[in-house]
Amino acid sequence: ATGDDNGALKVWDLRKGDTILEARHQEEYISAMAVDGNGKLLLTASGDGTLGVFNVKRRRFELLSEPQNGDLTSVALLKRGKKVACGSSEGTIYLFNWDGFGAASDRFALRAESVDCMVPITDSIVCVGSLDGVIRAVNVLPNRVLGCVG
Repeated sequence: ATGDDNGALKVWDLRKGDTILEARHQEEYISAMAVDGNGKLLLTASGDGTLGVFNVKRRRFELLSEPQNGDLTSVALLKRGKKVACGSSEGTIYLFNWDGFGAASDRFALRAESVDCMVPITDSIVCVGSLDGVIRAVNVLPNRVLGCVG
């Protein structure tokens, strides 16, 4: 899958060398993507502050979240795929429930300039990279920073 600066998403079949899904439902750049464990849903974070949900198996757009404050810059699956975390340019992590992508279920403000990338470590802990050069370990489900490096 690829995303561009204009919010266009393409999913490619490398065996055929062609696209199997093309969509443009987000208005700004696609900054990050994640796929569920079954390879069915593709989640996209966008500069317009929305989380996009695309059904790859059915080759269609499912839904777009409400816009959040700031650009969404990263996305990670947590709790064995039951939660989705999105980082923002404002230094906030937004949490979404699986099957509840329309609105964020919770938010967690970090003392960071931004949340540019997230890597899940456990079901509830992510390592977060920020423009301030600090890597933070964050337990996003009780909303607590565990430690910082940098």
